[in-house]
Amino acid sequence: MRPVRLLVVEDEALVAMHLETCLEGLGYEVRSASSGEEALELAESWSPQLALMDIRLAGAKDGIATAVELRERFHVPSVFLTAYADQETIRRAKNAEPVGYLVKPFRERELHATIEVALRRSLIERRLREREQWHSAILDTLRDPIILTDATGRVSMLNRAAERMTGCSASQARRLLLADLFPTLEASQLARLKEGLRRAIWEGAAVDLSADSVWISAGGRGNYSAEAAMPMVDEAGVLNGAVLLFRDRTEAERAPASETMFPEAGQGATPALALDPQTGLPGRVEAERVIAEAHRQGSRAFVGVFVIDHFKTIVQRYGFTAAEEVILFFSVHLAQGLAAGSQLFRWTGPAFVTVTERLDSPERIRREMAGLAAVKLEKVLQLKARTALVVISAAWEVYPIYSSASVEHLVRQIDAFAAAHCW
Repeated sequence: MRPVRLLVVEDEALVAMHLETCLEGLGYEVRSASSGEEALELAESWSPQLALMDIRLAGAKDGIATAVELRERFHVPSVFLTAYADQETIRRAKNAEPVGYLVKPFRERELHATIEVALRRSLIERRLREREQWHSAILDTLRDPIILTDATGRVSMLNRAAERMTGCSASQARRLLLADLFPTLEASQLARLKEGLRRAIWEGAAVDLSADSVWISAGGRGNYSAEAAMPMVDEAGVLNGAVLLFRDRTEAERAPASETMFPEAGQGATPALALDPQTGLPGRVEAERVIAEAHRQGSRAFVGVFVIDHFKTIVQRYGFTAAEEVILFFSVHLAQGLAAGSQLFRWTGPAFVTVTERLDSPERIRREMAGLAAVKLEKVLQLKARTALVVISAAWEVYPIYSSASVEHLVRQIDAFAAAHCW
């Protein structure tokens, strides 16, 4: 295994040489830079995992400015080394978000311990960053606005549709309360929205908001209605927030969904079958077309929704590549286990949809789906220098297409279920 790469940024040559010798003796791979500019060049060409940064550097960039740029451009964290421990220096250093701080002179044991703690903290931060990127990618595939909150009701994430609805970016919205996110919403409507969120969090149950007439006018960006609030439960079974689902009513006001999304014969060419490049399955567009056709004909058909339960844990522990392998593995399991006459689609992220047309009872369909989800799948991942055993479980639900109020309502139910379970 390649040793950890450390970048020493120190403008005093003797101090830099001593640090290099000490760190190499501890088993690290080390390179040195005597200025902020040189440190940034090395970061680009060498990709260090951690920088040991002297705060008082000569040149245009001091250590604090260099550390900020290392983090923002290259995701390289820094441990500050300084002989100055005054409050003003510490205050400025905090703004660079260092992962450690050592006051000179320090002992080799202190240096080693600080580096190991900093590396561990950096790994955790990187995994959190990957998790958020994955969550955002999944949420952004959903057509309707979705807002995620923590257990206190503060915003933790928005998808792109929600950014358009609120006029607020995900980074700007983080930690805001609903009153801050919707400052122009009427007091009575805001109260209904907050009550739905409160019930989802404290009662741990899905709350239908569609009857509460919470309408959000986003000026030139469109018109939206609140549809549902659903609790989010982590892998330990602890309720840690909620999902707020909205519907974009703009297109619905212009024309019925059957005319705009699913043209009938004679109204336009049938769209080409869009396959998901990762699994090779038909994707969400094809699933919605099949659901709409079954609903239009009034056939006794059912939609089964499968979500890899607590998928975020797999992403956190093993990263994107391993998570994608798990999705492929799960898709094969579903494809092999489905009864004849059922169609399988990749809906979004770790969510899959089946469409089954049967004349028998909904209970039999539910038993079949429950049997597919109840099997604990064990997947061995080959990860660089080690193997990892991943146990996959699934959350699932079945919806009858023929008795659904509308295709749009059914799609919103599927989206809400997927959003609530894959985190």
